[in-house]
Amino acid sequence: MRLARRLLPLLWLGALGCSSRAPELLVLADVVPKTIAAGDRLELVGLGFPEGQPATVTLLGELHRPGQRVERAVEVVVRGQSVSANRIEVEVDGPLERELCGAGERSEHTTFRGRLTAAFVPHVAGAPPVSGTLEDVVLDVQATTSTAERDQQRQQTAREVQDFLGLELHRVSGQLYVTHVRADGPAGAAGLKPGDRLTEANGLLVGEPYDLIGPPGSRSWALRAERAGAPLAFRVDVEGWAPLGLAQLGAGGLGVLILGGALVLVLLTRSRWALWLERRLVLRLLEATPPQRGRGWLAALSGIWAMTPGKEGERLPLRLLPGLCFMLASAGFSALALGQVLLAPELDLPLIALVTVTASVVGGLVLGGRRQRARWSLWWGLKGAGYALLLELPIVTALLGGVLASGSLRLAEIVATQASAPWTWNAFRSPGLLVALLLALGALLPERRLDRLELPEADGDRQRRPTGAGLVRLIEWGRDYVVTGLLTIVLLGGWQAPTLGWAQGPLPLLGLLLLQLKLVTLLAGVWLLRWALPRLRLEHLRKPWLRLVLPSSLAALGVTALGLVPHLRTVLSGAETPLGAVLFGLCALLLLNLLRRVRAALRAPRPPASLNPWL
Repeated sequence: MRLARRLLPLLWLGALGCSSRAPELLVLADVVPKTIAAGDRLELVGLGFPEGQPATVTLLGELHRPGQRVERAVEVVVRGQSVSANRIEVEVDGPLERELCGAGERSEHTTFRGRLTAAFVPHVAGAPPVSGTLEDVVLDVQATTSTAERDQQRQQTAREVQDFLGLELHRVSGQLYVTHVRADGPAGAAGLKPGDRLTEANGLLVGEPYDLIGPPGSRSWALRAERAGAPLAFRVDVEGWAPLGLAQLGAGGLGVLILGGALVLVLLTRSRWALWLERRLVLRLLEATPPQRGRGWLAALSGIWAMTPGKEGERLPLRLLPGLCFMLASAGFSALALGQVLLAPELDLPLIALVTVTASVVGGLVLGGRRQRARWSLWWGLKGAGYALLLELPIVTALLGGVLASGSLRLAEIVATQASAPWTWNAFRSPGLLVALLLALGALLPERRLDRLELPEADGDRQRRPTGAGLVRLIEWGRDYVVTGLLTIVLLGGWQAPTLGWAQGPLPLLGLLLLQLKLVTLLAGVWLLRWALPRLRLEHLRKPWLRLVLPSSLAALGVTALGLVPHLRTVLSGAETPLGAVLFGLCALLLLNLLRRVRAALRAPRPPASLNPWL
């Protein structure tokens, strides 16, 4: 027994030495100020800070916002600077505000509750960082981005909250006081009285009536107040405040979504369009893979490359043109991902879209009026410009839908509103955005050619190369690269990368790699469909385009805008994640089923060719 008592301190020291956690050699005493906004400086007060050294400050805890669910286990890493032995300064900039308050339309007044850690790089190589931790940190972060329309909606909602609770509130110097309580209201039943000063609501530090709104689906709100200097806690019954949303249906609502998605999957798999597309892909791939090449995807891809028209007689500049266009577009989007600005953060997306549409319309004007063995015709040129404009409308509506869903025109904020998981991308936040994305990709399929085809389905015409084919290809390639890049950023998560446990924040290079991977995948899918389908030109698809595609694009944009109505948004609040998971799973299953059936058809034994003896 005595031996065990003597060995216990040694065992404790050994365990401490083997711990992978950094030693707590710094003393953090306080954080000031408690209320911050973009442009302020956050100061960490303590002891033992190395002067003039950069510090890594980590916030780990919960984020409380009005009308939203609590975000738990949130980790935010920022850079600071030690200005003295007892003070570290952290600049509160726009990216830090977006991480805490949300980006774009989701930006809200936020209260952070959790732990703060400050760490310095040691002077000895290989040693763990020197750090200190401060527990029970409470920071109130004010959102600085807003619009007049949104402020008006918030004021209207705040009045509705006061009427429902039976309260009359008065704001004095940023503090909220109760001036009147209706006896038969939920607030009066909970025990609130005139003269009380409201301090917290559902973990959020209260500064205005809108802050009283609790998480969606909650049946009671937790309020804290001060009465004559004494803190009090109240539990207010809010049953009936908001209609039951999809997110509150629990497993039943998720089951309904899954069953509905399965039904749609079966119907789409057995539809005439799906079977026709599958048959078309199989026929074209079989045509590209003669028996001597074998069977399977590799043989099909090599056959597609061998059948690519125009390589034999092309000059060297035309061979290098696709790669040069792709490198320029890829470098441009990578620069945007690294924070570069072309003109202004709010104008980059409209500028790129406007230049793309203008180039497409001008190209349609120049190329549409040019016919083989004939002079340039203004009438045909105007028709070509009109066709080109019709092709761009589904793309423009898809980009507008993504902007409405994100609530911002800034590319960085649009990407910030989407997480790294595919079901959190804008394309899967609502069925309208998914339909808009598919229609925008479909708008890339019609080709631009200088020759007029009376039978566009004649595949033999693919080998014809009219005069000016190089200019036509340049316009097509440039448009494909730019449009797929914009759709990737606005609707497919852009350069948003997951936060790795061993790294401090997202890795920029990983985000760039994911952006290029999405871009190449989208381009390959568009080019594969364009190669497999008959030659499509809008002048042959004019009637179905006007009757089906354009109305569907406008309807998808209307559905997206309808989901932003405040009362309907309250009903649908919290349902974006399960709905996105169902939509993403539906699309993934459709694609996998198509690839499986096409692969099975390619690997099936082919009957030997034989002549009919009766011929």
